[in-house]
Amino acid sequence: MGRREDADAREKATGMRQSKGAMTAKIIVGALFVVSGVTTDWAASGNTDNPTGTMIMSIVIGLALIAWGVLPWWNARRKREAVAAKELAARQAEEARRMNEPKICPACGAATKGIQCEYCGTPLK
Repeated sequence: MGRREDADAREKATGMRQSKGAMTAKIIVGALFVVSGVTTDWAASGNTDNPTGTMIMSIVIGLALIAWGVLPWWNARRKREAVAAKELAARQAEEARRMNEPKICPACGAATKGIQCEYCGTPLK
């Protein structure tokens, strides 16, 4: 299996094309960019009131890397939750439809609705 097939299989299983290792690496490198941009600039200049271009670019690149690592996971999670909610709603609608469907009681022969006969109490299927 090639890289493309691996990514397709991973996307089908998890909803993300990137691997967990790639996601973790992006987040860690992004955090390092943010931390190093802040600490290096402040340590070098000693001036915390006036950030330099290096500091700003390092923080921007770091936040972009973190977003690049986290957003695919977040979007895949939202899609899974939406699919689960849709399946739950369909199951509940089917249950409601079955509950309101008239059934014939095997014990007394009455036409009734629900999971138990209204007249004799026999469980219905």
